[in-house]
Parts: sequence; C-alpha cells; structure tokens
Amino acid sequence: MKPRSMLALLALPAAFACTDPSLTANHAAPTNAEVFDAFWNEFDLRYSFFEVKGVNWDSMRVVHRPRAIAAENDAALARVLGTMIAALQDRHVMLTTAGTSAMTFLSKIDSVLPRNPFDAQMIDRKYLQAKRVTTGGHIQFGFVTPTIGYLRIPAFDGGGWSGEVDEALASLAGAQSMIVDVRGNRGGSHTTAIEAAGRFASSPVLYSYTKIRNGPTHSDFTPLSPQVLNPAGPAQFRGPVVVLTNRIVYSSAEDFVLAMRALPTVTTMGDSTGGASGRPMTRELPNGWTYSLSTWVEYTRDRRVFENIGLAPDVYVPTSWSELQRGVDAVMDRAIATVKKP
Repeated sequence: MKPRSMLALLALPAAFACTDPSLTANHAAPTNAEVFDAFWNEFDLRYSFFEVKGVNWDSMRVVHRPRAIAAENDAALARVLGTMIAALQDRHVMLTTAGTSAMTFLSKIDSVLPRNPFDAQMIDRKYLQAKRVTTGGHIQFGFVTPTIGYLRIPAFDGGGWSGEVDEALASLAGAQSMIVDVRGNRGGSHTTAIEAAGRFASSPVLYSYTKIRNGPTHSDFTPLSPQVLNPAGPAQFRGPVVVLTNRIVYSSAEDFVLAMRALPTVTTMGDSTGGASGRPMTRELPNGWTYSLSTWVEYTRDRRVFENIGLAPDVYVPTSWSELQRGVDAVMDRAIATVKKP
C-alpha cells in the first residue's frame, strides 16, 4: 500500500543508575559500517522487487558503503542511505531517523499530483443532494439522483470499520446504481479494503495473486497464492457500480480496485492507479532508526505485475485543472452518464 504509516522514534534518556558496577552495560554506539550493513543486508534478504525494478543491489553496496563509512555525522549517514533507497523508486520504502530532529527519506516522492485534478468539496457542492458521513467518519455518501448513490472512501487507514459501508448502503437503499470514489486514496489496511469490496460481491471471485520473498536470493519466493474476494456484510449491493480512480490511488486502495474490477457489475473509470503494492514491513536499525521495505509482489488475476505501472481503468477520462476551476469534474460527469444508461 500505499504509503501506509511513518514511524519516528523519540530518543529516550538513559538516566538509569545501578549500584552494582557489574550490572552496568557500556554499549558502544554502532559504527557507520554496522548501520549500513544491517540496512543493506535486510533489503538483500527480504526486499521483493529487485528483479521487477532491475536494480543491482550489489552495485548499490559497492557505491554507497564507502560513503556511509566516511559520513561525518548521523545526518550525512542518513543521506547516504536515503540516496541508496531512491534507486528503488518504491512508495513503500522509507527511512526515518531518531531523535528530536528526526528526518524521513522516501524512496519515491509523488510527483504526479498536478496530473490528477480532483476536488472532493466540489463533489459535495455540485453533485450530492445532501452529503452525509458515516458514524465513524470514514465514508462520505449521498444521492446524486434519487436512483444513483455515491460513496467516497478517502483512505483505508485502521481496522474494524468496514461495517460503515453497510451503514452507508443502508442509507442509500433506494439507489439502483452506485458510484464509489477512491480518488486520492493512498491505502491503509489491506483487510479493511477487501472487507469493503466484499459489500459488492455476490459470490467468491479471484481478484489477484501474490508471492512473498522467502529466501537468500532475489528470486526466492513462495508459490503464487490466489487472493479471493468473498461477500461480506449483512447484504451486498448488486446493482451497477462505477469505481473512480486516479494516479493517487495505491497500496491497499489498489487492492480494493483489484477486487472491485473482478466483479461483473463494476466499471472502473478515470485514470490509472499509482502502482504500489508491496505489503511493507517495518524494521529497526542498531542505532534506533526505522525503515520499511516491500516484501511481496502482487499480480492482476491475469498474472501481470502492476508495480510502478498501475491499474488502467476500463474507461479512461482525461481531466484538467482548468476544467476543475470551471466547476467541471469530467470523471464524475462520465460516471453519472454511464450509470444512467438503460
């Protein structure tokens, strides 16, 4: 997903006295070489996209290890590690230093925002008869017309709230078709995303495959594991659904799109998603810094990798900031026209 959370650790004061000198540990701070080696080795062992991205990790070590050893302070060392992970161009890879001046280094900085004009407030003003928000605040919803419902899910952060989809759908009981808007959704909980998609599934359906890095060589993975979407919730919406996407949709939000587009009732519309699917894990370095790295490769159900590519919509709709400034959401207009068709 992604990205799902950034963790900045605070340095804890070591004001701990002990009367018995034999019980006092005098731990030396890790050297730059030890920090670099721990960082490089963990990626070498666990990172999942070396082959997909064509990155020679051994060469990264040859180039950056001497620079790390020569770094004069923590900030300089962090910059070396940050430069190294930039070669991976992975939204799920990041490094966070510790202390009161903690810094975060991202592997991939989102540079596509200008290509994705979207204004959620304009949706509320222009398209919804009356916007409502679910009890937990995770979903915005309303009627576009008496027969077209609208759900906006801005994020899948946290767990335990997928029942809010049931709440929204119950309030939109008169809707014969539904627009589900996940534009700008950067992901969060994989479980929550799939549980939300299950509210639109009438029967189990295969939506993707995954494999997890599990060995010392960069090609060591578990066998492909099929991922199946099952119906969820007390009832499922069975009418036509249009899912709106753009380039700022990734991580668990892409899992949601993968699952939804496997349903025969769903059309995806807008722009391609961002292409970041790596199921990140967070680790800690000997000096207390933390970092995250991708651990799996996910495939579409026709077994295509979409990392750094994205999921193309069924219907591509070009957009522009000038249109948006005139009060036009071309994707929303096309979605309404689509679900109005007999």
